[in-house]
Parts: sequence; C-alpha cells; structure tokens
Amino acid sequence: MSPRFSDIVEQIKEKGDRALTDLYVRYRSEFIQWLCGRLGCDKELAKDIYQQSILIFYENIQSGKLTTLTSQVKTYLFSIGRNKYYEAVREQRKVDALKPYEIDEEGLPEELLQKVETKLEVLGEPCRSLLIEYYYHKRSMEQLVAIFDYKNADSAKNQKYKCLERLRKLMRDSE
Repeated sequence: MSPRFSDIVEQIKEKGDRALTDLYVRYRSEFIQWLCGRLGCDKELAKDIYQQSILIFYENIQSGKLTTLTSQVKTYLFSIGRNKYYEAVREQRKVDALKPYEIDEEGLPEELLQKVETKLEVLGEPCRSLLIEYYYHKRSMEQLVAIFDYKNADSAKNQKYKCLERLRKLMRDSE
C-alpha cells in the first residue's frame, strides 16, 4: 500500500534522513524501470533523474512549497522525473544542434585557424579560456565548473554557449 502524503511529510520532518532513505528505496527500481521502458531513458541517466526527483520532493516539503498533494506520492515523484527527463532531452538537442559549429582543428584551413585564434583574442576573458579549455583541451562541464568556479554544470554550459555565440558573431562580422 502506498503511504499517505501527510505520513511521509511527518516522517521526513521527524526522522529526516531515515524517512527520506525509506522513500528513496521504496520507488527507486520501479522508477528506473518505468523511465527506461516507457520513455527510453538510459539507465544511468534514469538513476540520476531519480535522485534529482527525490531531492526536489524533499526540498519542496522542507521549504513549504509542497503542503498538500492531490495525487499519490509515487505519481508526484514520477511526474518530477518525467519533467527532468524531458528537460535533459531538450538540453541534449541543444548540444547536438551546436555540434556542426564546434571548433575542430583537424581539416580546417590554416587561414581559418588563424582567424579563429585572432577572434578568440578579441573575445577576451573568460570566454577565450573557457572555449579553449572546452574545445581544445576537451574539458567536461564538471571540470569547467571547477576551473572557472561556476555554480554548476548548467551554468558552465550556459556560459560556454554565450561565449560561442559571441565568437560566431565576431567571425560573421569580419567576413
């Protein structure tokens, strides 16, 4: 039988971590199986999304944002997970759309490489270093977070995108 929302809220507020762990274990395998089977999600991503969903649920309770629930707890968690999955798919589509514009030294004419290097200098810091670290040194978003002291990987990704757009504009303006 599915626990009542009010019981879970009470347990989380009284027992804290223990109640959260119980909730986490209760739906984990079913959630991962559902996300992978129904939406075609990768298993590792499904695990990450489940953890995010539990944290969002917990934070919503602790902050007072979630005080009543008209659905079952399971339905609420799965809805959070579905939204997080679609968010991840949208982000991946954005990344895939940018791939044709990525800087790749192989096969580029020397003249174009020189132009890119010149425009990188004009671009200035931190964009210059960020793009070099990402494209030339092949740093991950997590590594960029550490190097440039960003809040999280999404912030690093957003900044990289903005810097790349500025570089593209500089390249177009000089044509």
